[in-house]
Amino acid sequence: MNTPPASAPAAPDGPAVDRLEVHAFRMPTDVPGGLEQDGTLEWSATTLVLVQLRAAGTTGTPTPSCAG
Repeated sequence: MNTPPASAPAAPDGPAVDRLEVHAFRMPTDVPGGLEQDGTLEWSATTLVLVQLRAAGTTGTPTPSCAG
């Protein structure tokens, strides 16, 4: 039996996670000059992080309610 670290919340009853995949995608801005801005910050790209879990033969993306 694996015991989670003391700092990790206990997982609710449910199937064990068989696989975890994490992908990061960097998408450059397409504005003239290359910098997007909102009056407070400037940026040249947006990063998307995609997390997928596989458990009990099903693959899906966790929802905020899964994060605790």
